[in-house]
Amino acid sequence: MLLLKQNETNKIAVSLKQIVTIQNPNFLFSFFHQQKREYFNFYLTAESSTNRFDLFLLTLPTDVDLPKGNFIFSIYESEDETTTTEGKTMLIKGKAEVVTDFPTGEYYTINTTNTINYV
Repeated sequence: MLLLKQNETNKIAVSLKQIVTIQNPNFLFSFFHQQKREYFNFYLTAESSTNRFDLFLLTLPTDVDLPKGNFIFSIYESEDETTTTEGKTMLIKGKAEVVTDFPTGEYYTINTTNTINYV
């Protein structure tokens, strides 16, 4: 699940190179707002690519004005830059949430005790 914050640059790392079927594709991102039942389609260019993942930067609301809420997102490969999904191959589908602020608290605690499990 993607957690995207408004008024910030969000990093999206996805493995696309391994599943594309056309050379030098454009990547169409389609976000469907589950409460408003509205689609937001836009293209992003990979900022960097490795053999494991492609890194995209999404700045909200500069690149696209996604409202706060829950989304189902899809990434399509495309030869053109039309914002319709018809005739395009879907590569990845998932869930995303857009928030204005992250709730305060600790999300990851480093284990400071090095333990070994003997079998």
